[in-house]
Amino acid sequence: MSQIRRVALAARVFSLAAILAMLPVSGTPTADGGLIVLLIAATGQVLSLSRRISETWIGILEGAVAAAAAVALAPGNDSVVPYLTVPVLIGGLAGRISGLLRVIATEAVVMTVGFLFLHELSRPVAARGIVWMVTGIGLGLLGASIHRLLAETATDTSYRNAADLIKQLQQVSGRLSDGLDLTGIADTLLAAASDCLPLRTSALFSRTPAGTITPLRCSAGSVPEEIGDHRAREYAWFDRAPIAQGRDLTVPLVRDGQTVAVLAATCEYPPSRQDLDDLVAALSPETLKLHAALLFDGVRSSATQEERQRLAREVHDGIAQDVASLGYLLDGVTPADPEQESQLGGLREEISRVVGELRYSVFDLRNSVTVGRGLGESLSEMARFVGSRTTMAVHLSLDESGPRLRPKIESELLRIAQEAINNARKHSAATNLWVTCRVRAPEAELVVRDDGSGLGPGRDDSHGLQIMKERAAAVGADLEIDSPAADSRGTCVTVRVDR
Repeated sequence: MSQIRRVALAARVFSLAAILAMLPVSGTPTADGGLIVLLIAATGQVLSLSRRISETWIGILEGAVAAAAAVALAPGNDSVVPYLTVPVLIGGLAGRISGLLRVIATEAVVMTVGFLFLHELSRPVAARGIVWMVTGIGLGLLGASIHRLLAETATDTSYRNAADLIKQLQQVSGRLSDGLDLTGIADTLLAAASDCLPLRTSALFSRTPAGTITPLRCSAGSVPEEIGDHRAREYAWFDRAPIAQGRDLTVPLVRDGQTVAVLAATCEYPPSRQDLDDLVAALSPETLKLHAALLFDGVRSSATQEERQRLAREVHDGIAQDVASLGYLLDGVTPADPEQESQLGGLREEISRVVGELRYSVFDLRNSVTVGRGLGESLSEMARFVGSRTTMAVHLSLDESGPRLRPKIESELLRIAQEAINNARKHSAATNLWVTCRVRAPEAELVVRDDGSGLGPGRDDSHGLQIMKERAAAVGADLEIDSPAADSRGTCVTVRVDR
């Protein structure tokens, strides 16, 4: 049953209940009118459930019968008259203003004609009729307003709310003193913690969408796995209470009753309860900034992933199919001489090459790190894909242990690896490609090396190296490109993410 039909049912039931409530004080005439209203409402509801007639036409029929019953029971019984407002409300709900006008016009015509032929149309009768007509128009207008609200789906509402929130974000982001840079805000928070307490080492942990607590940022010289205890971080996250174990402390950063991150640190001396309370108070402003940056980072990552999937579909279903169709058309062309045959053969090879590149592009767009799919799995799939479609032997070495990197870092490392592998595949004429990835969050090292011809002279229309540099800078990583890499051959691309 639709929302409009539910509201119509409620209107019928409540009107009937109001009329029946008058029985104890009104006697038999009201009982007769109540029985008629019950029959009208039941018939209208049955027609509504059958869905063979639109709700607007049901309101018109219901209004006509109710008006006729009101005329038949007049002048001694007015118990049906209040029900005249219900069909008008239903007309407004189902047909908005047009439905409201059709129902009210039907009731007015039936009652006017009925009183002219069956009764004397006196001033008191006309006054009562006008009162209920005006009341019905008011309820009908209310129904028309409700119609617009009920017609909106949950998706419409969600998108409207999203649009409003994005507009607010655009207005507010320009006024943020520290922006929404997650790395910068995390570093500021660690510095604020060191200013409050003398800390030897410190690390900030956040929670991934999969529920894993992973390092977000740590101070210089710190190793996250060696700071505190994993169980203490779990307890602090869920209990939202600081934990002190000797010199080790674990402090949840809470905002609006929600844990945003956990600070794990080693202090110069065992902190007291007052020290922990002072630390929580000092970090409160930075916690708010961190919360906003984490939320924004999640929205940005989700939007980026959706856009990459959309582009992959567009390329696969549009450009790739169109270019492949050109190859089929060429197959039907008969060359007139050997020179044309040679040209057509070259054109076929070029079309095949373009189709192959488009397939690589679709794969690159779709291959990504997700909640259940980490950097290593994405690199493995890329290595299999490239190895199965080229003459290069792809050697993959993965060394991942402990928690995962932040999604942003994993994504950028994957894109850098894609660019380096594609450059080797297209330009190096290499026979071997080595891809090595080592992760000790928050540290990581990615190496892509080939034994090809090395980097050639740069072209004005080539932006691959610059894009790799921008991606590395976006996550604070160091990028090194050596060519020749070894034995005066090949190219080696190394990306390092430090603490």
